[in-house]
Amino acid sequence: MKKITISNFKGIKSPLQLDLYTVDNNNIEKESNLLLYAENGGGKTSISEAIRLISFANFIEEEVISPNIVGEEREAAKRDWLNSYLHDQSNDVFEIDIDGNKFSSTSPDAMPNKNVFILDRLQLRPTSKIKLENLIGKNHFGGPYSYEQLSSSEIIDMVLSDVNDILKNEFKEKIELVRPESEEKIVGISGIIEGIITENIHEKLNEAHQNLIKILIFISYVKLAPKLGDEKKYFVVFDDVMSSLDLANRIVLARILINLGKEYQLLLMTHNVGFYNLIKHISGINHTNENWRYTSLYQIDGTHIMYSISEEENVDELVKKFGGRILPTDELAINAMRKKFEKLLHEFGKILTIGVQEETSDLIDRICNNEKWLYCYLDGDKIYTQTDLIKNISSLVKVCPQKYLQSKIRAIFQKYNEGNQMPWISTTIQHLHTYQKVVLHQGSHDQLGTLPIISDKEITITLDLMKKLEQIIKRSSTNFPYFI
Repeated sequence: MKKITISNFKGIKSPLQLDLYTVDNNNIEKESNLLLYAENGGGKTSISEAIRLISFANFIEEEVISPNIVGEEREAAKRDWLNSYLHDQSNDVFEIDIDGNKFSSTSPDAMPNKNVFILDRLQLRPTSKIKLENLIGKNHFGGPYSYEQLSSSEIIDMVLSDVNDILKNEFKEKIELVRPESEEKIVGISGIIEGIITENIHEKLNEAHQNLIKILIFISYVKLAPKLGDEKKYFVVFDDVMSSLDLANRIVLARILINLGKEYQLLLMTHNVGFYNLIKHISGINHTNENWRYTSLYQIDGTHIMYSISEEENVDELVKKFGGRILPTDELAINAMRKKFEKLLHEFGKILTIGVQEETSDLIDRICNNEKWLYCYLDGDKIYTQTDLIKNISSLVKVCPQKYLQSKIRAIFQKYNEGNQMPWISTTIQHLHTYQKVVLHQGSHDQLGTLPIISDKEITITLDLMKKLEQIIKRSSTNFPYFI
């Protein structure tokens, strides 16, 4: 896949376009993996549901509408079912477009897509038993094989052997998956209490371990599908499935997903800033960045906006577009500056590991109110934050003799304090009263006459701040793999 466009669907109203390709030196488009960050409620589930609907509509219809309902009654039930996906503020039809193949509430004629596999959070809900149908059912799992084939004894044994090998050698877990003597297509566990096999996994495993096992089973089944010809790849969607895992397991899973992205095309969505940065970091050190696009999905003024700092015009280009100067009376330019500022601020929030708030005003409050505890220390091409500071002190405590420890810690703090950019950034934001002057400027929010006019001086200071943020977020942070 190269392009997905969604409009008026569930939580997404305005047309949202996901680009799943990169352009090489010969200006040729090449399919790529997409790592997408969005807060909870930011649109991730709507995206995965849209892909699932256009790919498996016939199977989903069979699931929600009884086969006993026929004729005009079935057509009415089908209309009601499709309209349930419509955005609640729209009376229009929804439309999903994948590489020119369109599906809408008035034209639901897309064919099942055997090249798509989807794993979402609903499939990972805690359960008493791991039922294979919840992971590889026909309404979200493509591939050339039927569910009946995939759930044969031979295939189940092959998958469990693969997962057990990964659990033991990669995750260093003592859990062993087994196939209980049961007519149901379920997976049991052994090894929590030696010699005891149980189907009721919730009695022995917490949610994080359940999720890990389910994710690995899903991935193992995906790998059974034979390779496609003509350099085409299967498309695999992971919708925020890794958030419950602890840090150690996230790191191992990140490596597995990056390796999977070499053979398959992935859409990997997460609301966890740390996992987003972890994928970027490991992909970078493994020299696989050319296989990935990195982007964030924000809601600004109720509109979903895709944003990637590497692909956006920079601040100088923005100013140049408006004749080399942004005037207080130019509402279009002020609006563009305000949106650019918000995007830069949200990217900066990721680096600080304070989380990315959906509302920019909340993010500003967190930056300004926590100035004493936040660090953005620049050293060449590297960024060192409060996470690095904690790491440095922790390492020092382990090796430094007690009599030298206090002076060594003071020296570390002195270095960070002297190079810290946070006081200037925080003070600039506060002096600008950015919440009123930029984020809620009347030229951007149709509130004419209710907010102060932004001045030439404030525009200049704001642009200086934006350039500083732009320089910071383009650097590589040393602490990406240590985010929590």
